[in-house]
Amino acid sequence: MYLIALASIVLTIIVSQILIQSFIKKQSFDSRVINVAGKQRMLSQKICKIALKIKIDPTNHNLYQELSATTDLWKLSHVALQEGSDTLGVSGINSAEVLSLFANVEPYFSEILKNSEAILSTSTQDTTHLHKYVDSIISVEESFLQGMDAIVYQYDQEAKSKVQILSKLEFILFAVAILIIVFEFLFLFRPTSRRVVATFNDLVKSEEAAKKMTAEVNKLYTELGKSYQDLESVNIEADEPSILLKCNSQGKVEFISERFKEIMSIEAPDFESNLYKWLGKEGYNEDFLTKLENIVDLGESWSGELNVTDGDGDLIWLDMYFQPVPSNGKGQKPKVLAIGRDITEVKEAKQRSREINREAIEKRVKEQQYRSVLILEGQEEERKRISAEIHDGIGQLLTGLKLNLEGITPTDAPHMKKRIKDTKELMKSVIKEVRRVSFNLAPSSLVDFGITPALKKISQEVTALTNTTVLFENRTGFINRLDKIVETNLYRIVQEAVNNSIKYSEGTEIKISVAHAYNQLTVIVEDNGKGFEKERLEKAGHFGASGHGIFNMKERAAYINAQFDVTTELNKGTKITISLPLS
Repeated sequence: MYLIALASIVLTIIVSQILIQSFIKKQSFDSRVINVAGKQRMLSQKICKIALKIKIDPTNHNLYQELSATTDLWKLSHVALQEGSDTLGVSGINSAEVLSLFANVEPYFSEILKNSEAILSTSTQDTTHLHKYVDSIISVEESFLQGMDAIVYQYDQEAKSKVQILSKLEFILFAVAILIIVFEFLFLFRPTSRRVVATFNDLVKSEEAAKKMTAEVNKLYTELGKSYQDLESVNIEADEPSILLKCNSQGKVEFISERFKEIMSIEAPDFESNLYKWLGKEGYNEDFLTKLENIVDLGESWSGELNVTDGDGDLIWLDMYFQPVPSNGKGQKPKVLAIGRDITEVKEAKQRSREINREAIEKRVKEQQYRSVLILEGQEEERKRISAEIHDGIGQLLTGLKLNLEGITPTDAPHMKKRIKDTKELMKSVIKEVRRVSFNLAPSSLVDFGITPALKKISQEVTALTNTTVLFENRTGFINRLDKIVETNLYRIVQEAVNNSIKYSEGTEIKISVAHAYNQLTVIVEDNGKGFEKERLEKAGHFGASGHGIFNMKERAAYINAQFDVTTELNKGTKITISLPLS
């Protein structure tokens, strides 16, 4: 019965939508027909006006050309209203009343058309009958206008009648839906409610035997209530995305929506005329603006959060989506639609939520993740200490040793020259290796600039220090900073993947790519090496024990709530994908 009731409601909704969509389609034709019919009045008046001008100045060739074009359009529209025309977008389907009205107006139409064509066939040198033609047109114009008024009125009445019919059908369908809901309440939900009440009474009778359980449940409810309190502060629905701006390919603003004016507290003349100049004034660097412009020029979309200042000087957060759209002209670059919404309140609410019961939340998190956090933080601190010692201690000593060796004047003995040369080359290799180890242990670019510059830096360093080419691509211009722990673990995953590829893949090229949407960041590390048999190694438990690279990467991905996936095949390389939620 419940399935039948639900199916009935769904059927009602589907039928309602079919009727509405069908009506909307027909209404678009009706509005076009009314428009064309109303335009006939204007065209007939224009014919009379041009005819009078020709009567005054019969030698003006431009007037004859204008009369010819107007007459052709007037004739085409008149025929199209009765027989239909794809060019004008009218169907030609008319009621008997409309056809009767067209029959009444036909003599006046024919008279105007005949005299108009007669004027066009008259020579500019022979104007003997010109006055007669013009007078004939003027004499029947009023009758034609009255007839067209009646036709337009009839079209309008028929369109209104269709709306009334649809309204009645909608009311009937609405009543059916209400009856189905009442049926569900009386015969489904009400009996279910009674059974729930009976079950609840049984639970009340056993209350004394479950006091301990009740105490525990109450404690859980208290914690749940606090969680609800925390969530209430962020239970703010963001605006629905809407079109805010429209720009040409160079960023020139061609349209500003009322919603954007409201968000930014500005009037149209007060806003910067170029999108990229506006973002530049808001503090976004030239590299980001150039990358954004290149992405749009290639016909690709970009999404991200922008922090800007409104007309009152307040900071505003915008969730933006730049979508290229084709231009009307051939060979022209695409225009850009800036679709977005104001997420300032959501951002502020999330910030308030983090401030509520901060100490209690931090305490619970520390209790749950105490051991893993200590291990990871200890590892990072130890890496920093070792990096500093290598760079400031061993690295400096080796550099000094290299300089001392270069200052020694070799003897003429060939073996001594060769030994000193080999020693210098060895020192260079040792210093190069110290630089590599120091960089891998504690990259300063990660702390100072964030994950994207750090990944670009690791690609450059590895390329310089090894025989493998590492390429980096920021496909969507991602520039946001993430949480420190998230950035560190994401960097270590990519670092582990690159190191594994260099050690085992025997490939010549590694590619690191970053792409993001409004709710997810995707990082891909891909090589062109020999790959491996993933299923065989999984069955052997190779990835299930600590110490293995893929196991460590999986653990770090799980720690930052990211998805980790490995795709590989023998002789076809390996691809590692990390998908990190940004919400």
